[in-house]
Amino acid sequence: MSIIWGIVYLESRIGREVLWVKHPHAKGSPYAELAKKYFPKGAGAILSFGLKGGLEERIKFLEAVKVWGFQANIGDAKSLIINPSTTTHTELDAHYQKLADIEDVTIRLSVGLEDADDLIEDLEQAFKAAL
Repeated sequence: MSIIWGIVYLESRIGREVLWVKHPHAKGSPYAELAKKYFPKGAGAILSFGLKGGLEERIKFLEAVKVWGFQANIGDAKSLIINPSTTTHTELDAHYQKLADIEDVTIRLSVGLEDADDLIEDLEQAFKAAL
């Protein structure tokens, strides 16, 4: 399944719950031309976005998802979600997290095989629960 639905959905939420979306196919990506050249069938099913609010909102959001699995894995058949700054990248100090392009607000999605409508509906209800 194409990841484009997720990019389009999250970009439609910018200014409300979402601060930005990062993926080679996202609007304004500095990697768009490279992705077209090297990944003509698509650049993969992992993307990240900035979630408005602070730590409390991020925790509420991550606890509210039901379809997305809160796991550190990527590239699984199941859709996964995580906040890298508080999980996978905690061993890095602020300087190195910045070099890795990890912000406190970063939420990473690894899209699996579930129905796109179910994944969007789950994000919708999590946004409502957290913000």
